Amino acid sequence: MTALVRYQLAVLTTSQRFLPPLLLFLVTIAVLNSDTPDPLLHLYGISAGVLLPVTTWLTVALVNGESPEQLAISSVTARGHKRTVVASVLSALCVVLVLTAVALGVPLMHTATPTQVVEVVDGLLSHLTSGLAGIAAGLLCSRPLIRRPGTALAAGLVLVLALAFLRNLPPVNTSVRLLLTGGSAPDLPDRLASDAAVALILLTASAVVTVRVRTVRGVR
Repeated sequence: MTALVRYQLAVLTTSQRFLPPLLLFLVTIAVLNSDTPDPLLHLYGISAGVLLPVTTWLTVALVNGESPEQLAISSVTARGHKRTVVASVLSALCVVLVLTAVALGVPLMHTATPTQVVEVVDGLLSHLTSGLAGIAAGLLCSRPLIRRPGTALAAGLVLVLALAFLRNLPPVNTSVRLLLTGGSAPDLPDRLASDAAVALILLTASAVVTVRVRTVRGVR
């Protein structure tokens, strides 16, 4: 599995399709931290929200990085569609973890105190929620579920907008709103952990659907 993950990350890197979403995320982080820093949870709420479309975009770029013929060969070599889908999820998760580390770490360069540990943990949970949900959305917008780029773009926009802006819709909207409101909820960590669990369930369901569709349709 490690070799398969490294291969998929290499395909993504070689294709350079990761550059636009990566630059979007890095520019967002730079702008957020360019002036007098906002409260830490507020910064984390914004970067977690931006991570959702960025992760969706990166996941589509990663999954569609191989041609259908190459993907068919990879599936045979990996002994099944399940392993290639799991490798795609793990590869995307590696990218999410790197971006999350950047988003959590840059604001701490201005000021870091022991009391901020809890806020960093809250930010980590929210970013993981957005990342997992973004991977789930990206899988559903990739081949072979959606083969046309225009249709994939439209579907991705609909999913991202729904997850981000439908009020009180878990997991992303509720998670980001908790941080943007200053984390006033007394049970904030528990509620953020619940949202992360919901995002993990969504990702699992998305991966199962992707494996099923690949099995039935092939990887065309």
